[in-house]
Amino acid sequence: MELQARCQRLKEDLHTSLFSAETELDSVRAAFSQAQEDVEGMQGALADLAAYAQKEPLK
Repeated sequence: MELQARCQRLKEDLHTSLFSAETELDSVRAAFSQAQEDVEGMQGALADLAAYAQKEPLK
C-alpha cells in the first residue's frame, strides 16, 4: 500500500510541477509578446525619424 501512496504523491507532484511550468511559460509568452510590440513601435518611430531626416536635412 505504501508504494501506491508514493506513486499517487509523485503523480500529484508531477501535476503541480506541470501546472507551474505552464503558468511560467504563459508569463514568458506574454512578456515576449509585449517586447515584440515595443520593438515594432521603436521600428515605426525610427522609420518616422528617418523619413523626417530626409525631408529636413541637418544644418
